[in-house]
Amino acid sequence: MSKLTNFDPIQNYIYSKRNGGLRVSLGGLNPTGASCEITNELGNPKLMGKCHRQVWYSKKRVERTNVSDDMSYIRFGVGDAVEEELQKHWEKQGLLLAANLKVKAPIGTCSDGEQIDMSGEIDAILRMAEMDEAGRVIGIDTEQAIGIEVKSTRGYFSEKMLKGKGNKMYPIGYPKLEHLMQTGMYLHTRKVVEETYGVKIPYFVLIYEIVDSCSTNQFRIELSNDYDGEILVKTMDGRLILPQTDPMQQLESGGKMNQPIAGLTIENILERYVLSYEKLKADTPPERDFSLRFSDELFEEMKNQGELTKTKMAAFAKNDTAPVGDWQCSYCDWKDECYPFGVLTEGVESGEISQEDAMRELGF
Repeated sequence: MSKLTNFDPIQNYIYSKRNGGLRVSLGGLNPTGASCEITNELGNPKLMGKCHRQVWYSKKRVERTNVSDDMSYIRFGVGDAVEEELQKHWEKQGLLLAANLKVKAPIGTCSDGEQIDMSGEIDAILRMAEMDEAGRVIGIDTEQAIGIEVKSTRGYFSEKMLKGKGNKMYPIGYPKLEHLMQTGMYLHTRKVVEETYGVKIPYFVLIYEIVDSCSTNQFRIELSNDYDGEILVKTMDGRLILPQTDPMQQLESGGKMNQPIAGLTIENILERYVLSYEKLKADTPPERDFSLRFSDELFEEMKNQGELTKTKMAAFAKNDTAPVGDWQCSYCDWKDECYPFGVLTEGVESGEISQEDAMRELGF
């Protein structure tokens, strides 16, 4: 018998996960690449979603410089298992119309007349059903269905933002805006799914599984104008979720109330998609939409607007080369490609500092 001693089952799993089977793309842009300019609850303008430079790197197949570590692939596997478990039980009860359904639909036109397509994968389509108090199906609607988008997450942020734990603005929780845009685009393009399965899909359900606490939350997502308009977040019984204002916050702001997010519309998302597609025609990457470190001016503006945590303010003041900026840059797969000299990259690009001096300041 062979005496092999270097077999590591978990490392083998991670290798397979990292180098899994070929994913067949339908082409076009993706729901996860959505972005949108909004006005947030504090009344401040914000760009949310995917950076157009990141989309350019991805579609041009530029090699990733910041790949996920082994632990991330374990987390991805847990998320996949959660989704498969849900699908299995929906199928067992006769509710599952489709799982991991690939969709492709036109979403706009370039300035040169070229059609822009969006392609994605819907986690599940379920027949609408009536249940008893225990959750047992007692009736299935053959004319209506709902779309399902499943997200697995963990940690303090998830409990606070998604479940509302200690969250004075959204005490019952609120979805991540990136997930809302992705789900909104599935709602916008769902006509092809409705026609394929002969059903009407009035809304999607965005399900969050918080795996470390084994808790869940779910939100009903609709569009204000059927296939277009504003993306609406509701409770499962159809009540619109609006931001609350803490009395102390209201007192400190001179009576100012938190306001509903404005501008989170299909029209605004589509406008950004067209802009992104136009940028893909260039041979060089577009300007950055986000910053690895905020400029001094932007930092002061965000501080005055109440957009920064005490931790970020302290880190910014302590070290002028600390990457205190947008989270989109910190977690980007192409961070080192986009910022080869860290927070000093833009200075190098503008000629304010040499590459050698930048590396020296960064400690290399």
